[in-house]
Amino acid sequence: MKNPISIIIPSFNGLDLLKKNLTSVTTALKTYAGGGEIIVVDDGSTDETRLFLQANFPLIQIIFPGPNRGFIQAANTGVQNSKNGIVIILNNDIQVEPDFIDPLVENFTPGVFAVTTQSWTKRGEETVNESISRADIQSGQFILTQPAIENPSLKYDYRCTIFWAPGGFSAFDRAKFNELKGFDRLYFPCFWEDVDLSFRAWKRGWKIIYEPRSVVHHQSHATLQKIYSPESLEKIHTLNKYRFILKNISEPECLGRLIEEIGSYFLLPLEQRMHLKSQARLEFLHEFRKITRLRSGSAASPVLSDREIMAASVQVRI
Repeated sequence: MKNPISIIIPSFNGLDLLKKNLTSVTTALKTYAGGGEIIVVDDGSTDETRLFLQANFPLIQIIFPGPNRGFIQAANTGVQNSKNGIVIILNNDIQVEPDFIDPLVENFTPGVFAVTTQSWTKRGEETVNESISRADIQSGQFILTQPAIENPSLKYDYRCTIFWAPGGFSAFDRAKFNELKGFDRLYFPCFWEDVDLSFRAWKRGWKIIYEPRSVVHHQSHATLQKIYSPESLEKIHTLNKYRFILKNISEPECLGRLIEEIGSYFLLPLEQRMHLKSQARLEFLHEFRKITRLRSGSAASPVLSDREIMAASVQVRI
């Protein structure tokens, strides 16, 4: 007997994307013998999302928490209101294959935190697998990589560990997700919240697995590009990387490199200080003490060290 699952889709003014992708999700749930629920968290949309869902998908639960609060809070709200032990969080720009649920569910054993689909997305003229991830510290720099994007000829056709479970196309153990208090609102509005959550799960010794038999297709950043300029997205990404390192990383060399990079802001010519990416350093300085106070909670009772996490998550076959 298969257990029911919950599918959670945060959406902000994503009516066009829901029209394109939601039928694939409802079809997949009908294909899954365990059944379950679909929850759309309408994050303050003004594009008639709720009217469309009520008219065309009456069995879908709609949560409308109020004004737009961003993906992080919308996803957490969806998980809190779900009722099943495994939750699958999907972006509204994800189209799924009919049989994508079963392979995810099959991987959940007591030591597993999350299972990630094989997600195909366009990068330039190529369609690439964005799901494989690893992390490393080199010369004090904390580096995230996605090997199958950098080298599309790599074929990851086997189950293996990965560093982080992307928040837009992964399944999570709901109890563990809630134990970690979900995505951290520190990373509002986006970027690095799923890396942070995954790192905290690995710290507990919980695995994150890539499952190639589960396949989705991703129109990457379709919602973000409606809201933010490329320069603003770069600033957000840079700022949240700084926040992640200070909050989570224990390697002295990495922390020292971070302080050096932030301090270099004051050595920049005035015109360069005005660039959005440079301003991320100044904004980070203003919240340095606040994030430092978060370190103690983030590092509570770790099972694995930073280096052990990086070794355990580098595509170890399952």
